[in-house]
Amino acid sequence: MCAKGTMSKKKGPPGYPGDEVINQEFGKTIQQLRLERGLSEEEAQALLDESTRNEPHPLLPRAIAMVIRQSREGKKMSRIQLSEASGVPLKRINRLERGKTADLTLTEIVRIAMALEHPVTELVEAIEEREKKLRKDQKI
Repeated sequence: MCAKGTMSKKKGPPGYPGDEVINQEFGKTIQQLRLERGLSEEEAQALLDESTRNEPHPLLPRAIAMVIRQSREGKKMSRIQLSEASGVPLKRINRLERGKTADLTLTEIVRIAMALEHPVTELVEAIEEREKKLRKDQKI
């Protein structure tokens, strides 16, 4: 139980550096990309805002559900085991696998990938490929 006004820390998968470290590294990566492309902070923020504002991927929740479920079942893990290993609440795992949410946070993606012993980039690429295939199949 946590004292009032404090947050409990989610248990992460083995080797997980923590949400703060993940967010700091993401910030550093964005900064590096911004500098490499010669963008001002305002231009970079505008690109990030635009990419999150648009909903160009209506099949993304389904793609996320399919890839996470397939990866989890391939590891012979239950949803409960994935939740415990990743620190992502079971209710959230259930919603993800039912295609009921596409708003994964960066830290949730990293936590799930690490719990599944799956490189983060490969998990994201698998989700992207599945989403493209679903769009192609539905001619979207």
